[in-house]
Amino acid sequence: MKNSKGFLLGILVGGIAGAISALLFAPKEGSEVREDIKQKARDVGAKASEAVESAKESAQKAGARGRSILEEKKAQVREAVQAGRKAAAEKRAELEAQVSEGEPKPNI
Repeated sequence: MKNSKGFLLGILVGGIAGAISALLFAPKEGSEVREDIKQKARDVGAKASEAVESAKESAQKAGARGRSILEEKKAQVREAVQAGRKAAAEKRAELEAQVSEGEPKPNI
């Protein structure tokens, strides 16, 4: 996530620097150049905001999917633990019945 913030900041700064350079070397009056610079900065800022929002949405979707998968896996583990407990209880009852009937103990 840290790298993507740096990347977006680099795009933003590079876009602004490029726009300013292009406008400064264009044959226009100072007021027109300043207005062009302001407009380009607004455009780059809007695009950066859109990119950030898109990244946030993607992160939220990925987080929701991750939570969903985690809940599924938790449920599977709970079911496996319950099945193991049930099997252990059944085996214990079986062994206790064998011992109480005087049958030889099985080698476990």
